[in-house]
Amino acid sequence: AVDRLRNDILGGTFTPSTRLRIDELKARYGVGGSPMREALSRLVAEGLVHALSQRGFRVAPVSADDLLDITETRQSLEGTAIERAIERGDDAWEGDVLGAFHRLEKYLTRGQEINRANLTEWEEIHANFHHTLISACGSPRLIGFCHQLYNQGTRYRHLLQDYNFASRDLVAEHRDLVDAVLSRDAKRARAVLEQHIALTADIILSTETDIIEGAPV
Repeated sequence: AVDRLRNDILGGTFTPSTRLRIDELKARYGVGGSPMREALSRLVAEGLVHALSQRGFRVAPVSADDLLDITETRQSLEGTAIERAIERGDDAWEGDVLGAFHRLEKYLTRGQEINRANLTEWEEIHANFHHTLISACGSPRLIGFCHQLYNQGTRYRHLLQDYNFASRDLVAEHRDLVDAVLSRDAKRARAVLEQHIALTADIILSTETDIIEGAPV
Protein backbone atom coordinates (compact mmCIF):
# COMPACT_ATOMS: atom_id res chain seq x y z
CA ALA A 1 0.00 0.00 0.00
CA VAL A 2 2.85 2.39 0.82
CA ASP A 3 4.64 1.73 -2.47
CA ARG A 4 1.52 1.93 -4.61
CA LEU A 5 0.24 5.12 -3.00
CA ARG A 6 3.69 6.70 -3.17
CA ASN A 7 3.94 5.87 -6.87
CA ASP A 8 0.47 7.30 -7.52
CA ILE A 9 1.41 10.54 -5.75
CA LEU A 10 4.76 10.85 -7.52
CA GLY A 11 3.19 9.98 -10.88
CA GLY A 12 0.47 12.59 -10.52
CA THR A 13 -2.52 10.24 -10.19
CA PHE A 14 -3.21 12.10 -6.95
CA THR A 15 -2.44 15.74 -7.60
CA PRO A 16 -1.13 18.21 -4.98
CA SER A 17 -3.57 19.02 -2.16
CA THR A 18 -5.97 16.21 -3.16
CA ARG A 19 -7.94 14.87 -0.18
CA LEU A 20 -7.05 11.24 0.50
CA ARG A 21 -10.10 9.39 1.80
CA ILE A 22 -9.50 6.14 3.66
CA ASP A 23 -12.52 4.28 2.25
CA GLU A 24 -11.61 5.16 -1.34
CA LEU A 25 -7.99 4.15 -0.83
CA LYS A 26 -9.00 0.85 0.81
CA ALA A 27 -11.06 -0.01 -2.26
CA ARG A 28 -8.37 1.14 -4.68
CA TYR A 29 -5.54 -0.86 -3.12
CA GLY A 30 -7.48 -3.75 -1.62
CA VAL A 31 -6.24 -3.35 1.95
CA GLY A 32 -7.89 -2.80 5.33
CA GLY A 33 -8.23 0.42 7.24
CA SER A 34 -5.34 -0.12 9.63
CA PRO A 35 -2.73 -0.89 6.94
CA MET A 36 -4.00 2.06 4.91
CA ARG A 37 -3.65 4.47 7.83
CA GLU A 38 -0.16 3.10 8.51
CA ALA A 39 0.76 3.67 4.85
CA LEU A 40 -0.51 7.25 5.02
CA SER A 41 1.40 7.89 8.25
CA ARG A 42 4.62 6.65 6.66
CA LEU A 43 4.11 8.96 3.70
CA VAL A 44 3.50 11.85 6.11
CA ALA A 45 6.97 11.13 7.49
CA GLU A 46 8.33 11.21 3.91
CA GLY A 47 6.78 14.63 3.29
CA LEU A 48 4.45 13.46 0.51
CA VAL A 49 1.22 13.52 2.57
CA HIS A 50 -0.08 16.00 5.13
CA ALA A 51 -2.18 14.99 8.13
CA LEU A 52 -5.16 17.27 8.70
CA SER A 53 -6.30 18.41 12.11
CA GLN A 54 -9.77 16.99 11.33
CA ARG A 55 -8.30 13.45 11.26
CA GLY A 56 -7.86 13.27 7.54
CA PHE A 57 -5.08 13.31 4.98
CA ARG A 58 -4.24 15.09 1.75
CA VAL A 59 -1.42 15.07 -0.75
CA ALA A 60 1.22 17.63 0.17
CA PRO A 61 0.64 20.92 -1.68
CA VAL A 62 3.20 22.55 -3.95
CA SER A 63 4.63 26.05 -3.78
CA ALA A 64 7.65 28.01 -4.95
CA ASP A 65 8.95 28.26 -1.40
CA ASP A 66 8.67 24.51 -0.92
CA LEU A 67 10.48 23.81 -4.19
CA LEU A 68 13.32 26.15 -3.22
CA ASP A 69 13.57 24.50 0.19
CA ILE A 70 13.74 21.04 -1.38
CA THR A 71 16.32 22.24 -3.89
CA GLU A 72 18.63 23.90 -1.37
CA THR A 73 18.42 20.97 1.05
CA ARG A 74 19.12 18.50 -1.75
CA GLN A 75 22.14 20.53 -2.79
CA SER A 76 23.47 20.48 0.76
CA LEU A 77 22.85 16.81 1.54
CA GLU A 78 23.61 15.29 -1.87
CA GLY A 79 26.66 17.51 -2.17
CA THR A 80 27.98 16.10 1.10
CA ALA A 81 27.02 12.56 0.09
CA ILE A 82 28.83 12.69 -3.25
CA GLU A 83 31.97 14.06 -1.60
CA ARG A 84 31.93 11.18 0.89
CA ALA A 85 31.22 8.66 -1.87
CA ILE A 86 34.25 9.87 -3.85
CA GLU A 87 36.37 9.58 -0.73
CA ARG A 88 35.18 6.06 0.15
CA GLY A 89 34.04 4.51 -3.13
CA ASP A 90 36.00 1.61 -4.63
CA ASP A 91 36.42 0.27 -8.15
CA ALA A 92 33.12 -1.62 -7.94
CA TRP A 93 31.31 1.64 -7.15
CA GLU A 94 32.95 3.33 -10.12
CA GLY A 95 31.70 0.47 -12.27
CA ASP A 96 28.19 0.92 -10.90
CA VAL A 97 28.31 4.63 -11.71
CA LEU A 98 29.43 3.92 -15.26
CA GLY A 99 26.71 1.30 -15.65
CA ALA A 100 24.00 3.65 -14.39
CA PHE A 101 25.21 6.39 -16.74
CA HIS A 102 25.34 4.00 -19.70
CA ARG A 103 21.70 3.08 -19.15
CA LEU A 104 20.71 6.75 -18.85
CA GLU A 105 22.71 7.74 -21.93
CA LYS A 106 21.25 4.88 -23.97
CA TYR A 107 17.73 5.95 -23.07
CA LEU A 108 18.32 9.60 -23.96
CA THR A 109 20.16 8.98 -27.22
CA ARG A 110 17.50 6.74 -28.72
CA GLY A 111 15.50 9.90 -29.38
CA GLN A 112 12.42 9.14 -27.30
CA GLU A 113 10.76 12.19 -25.79
CA ILE A 114 10.33 12.45 -22.04
CA ASN A 115 6.57 12.73 -21.51
CA ARG A 116 3.76 11.29 -19.40
CA ALA A 117 3.65 8.10 -21.51
CA ASN A 118 7.21 7.08 -20.59
CA LEU A 119 7.75 9.11 -17.43
CA THR A 120 7.86 6.06 -15.17
CA GLU A 121 10.68 4.46 -17.16
CA TRP A 122 12.69 7.68 -17.30
CA GLU A 123 12.26 8.38 -13.59
CA GLU A 124 13.45 4.88 -12.68
CA ILE A 125 16.58 5.30 -14.81
CA HIS A 126 17.23 8.84 -13.61
CA ALA A 127 16.69 7.99 -9.93
CA ASN A 128 18.99 4.97 -10.20
CA PHE A 129 21.77 7.18 -11.58
CA HIS A 130 21.51 9.75 -8.81
CA HIS A 131 21.22 7.13 -6.08
CA THR A 132 24.24 5.26 -7.45
CA LEU A 133 26.35 8.44 -7.32
CA ILE A 134 25.99 8.64 -3.54
CA SER A 135 25.68 4.92 -2.74
CA ALA A 136 29.26 4.67 -1.46
CA CYS A 137 28.98 7.55 1.02
CA GLY A 138 28.85 5.11 3.94
CA SER A 139 25.79 6.61 5.67
CA PRO A 140 22.44 4.83 5.28
CA ARG A 141 20.69 7.74 7.00
CA LEU A 142 22.18 10.29 4.63
CA ILE A 143 21.20 8.14 1.66
CA GLY A 144 17.70 7.81 3.09
CA PHE A 145 17.26 11.57 3.52
CA CYS A 146 18.55 12.16 -0.02
CA HIS A 147 16.10 9.57 -1.34
CA GLN A 148 13.17 11.28 0.39
CA LEU A 149 14.14 14.69 -0.97
CA TYR A 150 14.56 13.23 -4.45
CA ASN A 151 11.01 11.86 -4.28
CA GLN A 152 9.66 15.18 -3.07
CA GLY A 153 11.35 16.87 -6.01
CA THR A 154 9.93 14.28 -8.41
CA ARG A 155 6.44 15.75 -8.07
CA TYR A 156 7.75 19.10 -9.23
CA ARG A 157 9.66 17.61 -12.14
CA HIS A 158 6.45 16.00 -13.33
CA LEU A 159 5.07 19.50 -13.85
CA LEU A 160 7.53 19.65 -16.75
CA GLN A 161 5.82 16.87 -18.71
CA ASP A 162 5.18 19.26 -21.62
CA TYR A 163 8.58 20.96 -21.37
CA ASN A 164 10.82 20.71 -24.45
CA PHE A 165 13.83 18.89 -23.02
CA ALA A 166 15.61 19.29 -26.36
CA SER A 167 16.75 22.68 -25.04
CA ARG A 168 18.87 20.85 -22.42
CA ASP A 169 21.75 18.51 -23.11
CA LEU A 170 20.84 15.97 -20.44
CA VAL A 171 23.53 13.54 -21.56
CA ALA A 172 26.23 16.19 -21.17
CA GLU A 173 24.87 17.30 -17.77
CA HIS A 174 25.08 13.78 -16.38
CA ARG A 175 28.38 12.98 -18.15
CA ASP A 176 29.95 15.97 -16.39
CA LEU A 177 28.95 14.40 -13.09
CA VAL A 178 30.46 11.05 -14.07
CA ASP A 179 33.70 12.68 -15.26
CA ALA A 180 34.10 14.54 -11.97
CA VAL A 181 33.40 11.37 -9.97
CA LEU A 182 35.81 9.18 -11.93
CA SER A 183 38.54 11.83 -11.69
CA ARG A 184 37.95 11.83 -7.90
CA ASP A 185 37.48 15.59 -7.95
CA ALA A 186 35.08 15.96 -5.02
CA LYS A 187 34.92 19.75 -5.13
CA ARG A 188 34.04 19.79 -8.83
CA ALA A 189 31.57 16.92 -8.46
CA ARG A 190 29.72 18.80 -5.74
CA ALA A 191 29.61 22.00 -7.79
CA VAL A 192 28.33 20.20 -10.90
CA LEU A 193 25.70 18.33 -8.89
CA GLU A 194 24.47 21.49 -7.16
CA GLN A 195 24.22 23.28 -10.51
CA HIS A 196 22.34 20.33 -12.03
CA ILE A 197 19.79 20.30 -9.19
CA ALA A 198 19.35 24.09 -9.33
CA LEU A 199 18.79 24.15 -13.09
CA THR A 200 15.70 21.96 -12.90
CA ALA A 201 14.21 24.15 -10.17
CA ASP A 202 14.96 27.28 -12.20
CA ILE A 203 13.16 25.82 -15.22
CA ILE A 204 10.12 24.82 -13.17
CA LEU A 205 9.86 28.27 -11.60
CA SER A 206 10.21 30.01 -14.97
CA THR A 207 7.83 27.77 -16.97
CA GLU A 208 5.25 26.58 -14.44
CA THR A 209 4.71 29.74 -12.41
CA ASP A 210 0.93 29.70 -12.83
CA ILE A 211 0.66 26.10 -11.63
CA ILE A 212 2.81 26.63 -8.54
CA GLU A 213 1.48 30.06 -7.58
CA GLY A 214 -2.10 29.00 -8.18
CA ALA A 215 -1.80 25.83 -6.11
CA PRO A 216 -3.82 25.71 -2.91
CA VAL A 217 -1.80 25.64 0.30
